[in-house]
Amino acid sequence: MTKPVAAPSEEVDIAIIVALKEEFRHLHTWIPAATPIELGGHQYYRAQVGKYSLVTAFVGDMGPVPAAVASTRIIEHWRPRNVVLLGIAGGVSKEVALGDVVVGAQVDSYLDAGKAIDEEYAFTLLPSGAVFRGERQLVSRVRNLEFAHADHFRRWRESCRVRYTGDTTLTRFGAPPEQAQLHDGLIASGPLVGASDKFRTWLLRRDRGYKAIEMEGGAVMWAAEQAWDPPRTLVVRGISDRADPAKAALDDLSKGAVRAWAMQNAIAFVWALMDARLLQS
Repeated sequence: MTKPVAAPSEEVDIAIIVALKEEFRHLHTWIPAATPIELGGHQYYRAQVGKYSLVTAFVGDMGPVPAAVASTRIIEHWRPRNVVLLGIAGGVSKEVALGDVVVGAQVDSYLDAGKAIDEEYAFTLLPSGAVFRGERQLVSRVRNLEFAHADHFRRWRESCRVRYTGDTTLTRFGAPPEQAQLHDGLIASGPLVGASDKFRTWLLRRDRGYKAIEMEGGAVMWAAEQAWDPPRTLVVRGISDRADPAKAALDDLSKGAVRAWAMQNAIAFVWALMDARLLQS
């Protein structure tokens, strides 16, 4: 295999990938001085955050295929040491509440190589696919943040609380808890949007340990594995809904405030990791 040649002359410490423009709009407020750079017709935003050189981009579409293509491109161009997929997700575990942050210790591409089989009046899907493991050292650091870097953990949780109490739409809506929690565990990743109780039950039959469901994590981790010099990867998701039929109503009633709160909590968590210097080898 020929080692790819990156277009920029420099490598970066971290590449942050988000799926949608809505999510990137929140991220951009954290890097207002980022420099836009166009490479090969694709837009990137280059910034320095403390000791870290950072590049970020949004895919523009949901789903695994666009995410895999965009991730491959950003890894080849910028050769990041770390890749962080950042965004919102649906919570499927009773342990996970709105506004919480879930980090993927494992990410299950549950429909890759899945199979459709007939039943008497319909068909059913048999899930099957690759399970990607988060980089061991990064996952360990996330798990121990509360104890090994208690000040950073406390400040992160306090920022989530302030963000919640400062939004009158959220407080009037009253659904999210004031104090966000941090979870690490198994994330279901696939091409389907979760907005069904029956689908969630079907999903949990594959593994009752799922914490959240999203669409891009497996693809990003797959792309990272294929790289000449694979970066460390981390999937970070703020919980914006319960992946149930109330998903659309929740967005309408809260006027999108829950989605915004969840995304900002996830971004703040990544910044806490950087402040604690935990995204270093």
